[in-house]
Amino acid sequence: MKSRDLWRLFSICGLLLYASLASAGLRFALIIGNSAYPPKQLGINDLGTLNNPRNDATDMAALLQQFGFILVDDKGQNRPLIDANKQQMDGAIDKFIAVLQKNPDAEAWFYYSGHGIYLKDVNRPSESANYLLPIGNKYQASNPAFIKYNAVNAHLLKERLENTPLKNRLIILDTCRDRLELSGNKGYSGGEEFRPMTPNLGLLVVYATLHSYSSFENEKERNSRFTEFLLSSLKRNSNQDIYKIIGETISGVLSSNSTLPSEKRQVPSVEGILNGSFCLGECFPVPIPATPAPVIPERLPKTITNSLGMELVLIPAGSFMMGSNEGKADEYPMHEVKIDKPFYMGKYEVTVGEFRAFIAEKGYKTENDCYSWMKSYLEQEGEYNWKQVGFKQEENHPVVCVSWNDAVAYTKWLSQKTKKVYRLPTEAEWEYVARGEGSGKWHFGNDESQLTYYAWYEDNSGKQTHGVGQKRPNEYGLYDMLGNVWEWTCSDYGEYEDKNKLELACSKNKNENKSLRGGSWYFNSTFTHYANRFYYTPLDRNNDLGFRVVRLFP
Repeated sequence: MKSRDLWRLFSICGLLLYASLASAGLRFALIIGNSAYPPKQLGINDLGTLNNPRNDATDMAALLQQFGFILVDDKGQNRPLIDANKQQMDGAIDKFIAVLQKNPDAEAWFYYSGHGIYLKDVNRPSESANYLLPIGNKYQASNPAFIKYNAVNAHLLKERLENTPLKNRLIILDTCRDRLELSGNKGYSGGEEFRPMTPNLGLLVVYATLHSYSSFENEKERNSRFTEFLLSSLKRNSNQDIYKIIGETISGVLSSNSTLPSEKRQVPSVEGILNGSFCLGECFPVPIPATPAPVIPERLPKTITNSLGMELVLIPAGSFMMGSNEGKADEYPMHEVKIDKPFYMGKYEVTVGEFRAFIAEKGYKTENDCYSWMKSYLEQEGEYNWKQVGFKQEENHPVVCVSWNDAVAYTKWLSQKTKKVYRLPTEAEWEYVARGEGSGKWHFGNDESQLTYYAWYEDNSGKQTHGVGQKRPNEYGLYDMLGNVWEWTCSDYGEYEDKNKLELACSKNKNENKSLRGGSWYFNSTFTHYANRFYYTPLDRNNDLGFRVVRLFP
């Protein structure tokens, strides 16, 4: 029998094996670990041998098999793919997709450990993509185009998984996302950062490190740092939702950073949202206590107008469940928060006209270093500031291109001007108001078709801000809590399980990242979920970034 016929027979047998498994509740995983790259040689091979990936894949596969996962590979042998070439990776992915198409009630887990790269095709931008690098090639800096035709397109893999009828799919990539030394391109700009893949609902993508950073070998240990913490958390929390696992993994990697030089530190990240729970074992539900009724003090007016004409709305004291057990890793865990005292919050985001009054009276100067979303990516525009933002703004539009420092300066001036205490809201206060008594993704429920009545976002904004108060208010009577512009909070950004409870406090530290909430005119609907979190440094200014204020009681 010819070798080609033998290969075809193996392929058919593999497909028949997986096809015979079609039934409800099955779990399938494709696990790949590539270590045996050729040694690094200047000008010949710019990517060297890796020690951890084959162990990462072997250990991940063994753990998943303990919990009933069927391993898909290129030959139907129920094994992880170790040191796989392009033909083997393509064959395994084809079988993985085929078996998922036949099992709509299944769960899918894709794991890859090895070298990765992003290639930007300047002649055909739509073909720019992330690539996972097979064994068997020498990747030369002088020929990045070689990668395009000899590596696995991770964006295409993501799209193929999204087109399967499954409720949930998981992709875990333990690979670098930074710039590789690939140059001398011929129509290609190689070695750019590992760009986000913007997954649809029902697909979660977990990265071992942040956009533009490296994922490092753990030379003295069996597994990479990321996979070591991931495996440990999976074993200890097999009955907990994957968001808890990922959150704990991130915390572990971050803690280990303290013992390493700055150039060796990494921060894992997550993209996407799943449909409900996803556990390694049987999910143990997390009880969600009922939200107590808000406490409204007597004799306090429900709305007030200050001496500058700004309208504010009374927010009663109360308690609520903050965060989400079904969102991004940084939204986990859902936890009870008490708002001890009532406060007033701005009915609208601070407008251009209101900010202009502050500038005129104080002579305050912001700098011309605002970043713009006017292209398909964030770009610094030297001439942009709060007065010139890249699109037309009226006096009633929310002010943008203001940093956290600018917003804090405004609240201090407002306090002096009105002789009342104003500040930015804490992250907990913001979510308390945005959530109201709702239990869905938004205060009005889970019907995304209703979002356009409440928010300016990617689908309806026309790529610019809009005058405040044009959409429907939330149940407290506040406008634009969702969309239009991101809103600064006074809280440092951090994990909810941090013992300092950063989300409850206002920070004076100008060196820490600050939490943002609400989404904006540029971002899609996912970013408008009440539990969604974002952050920037206190110095950042973007043309979709603004704020609103709260007024405290004595």
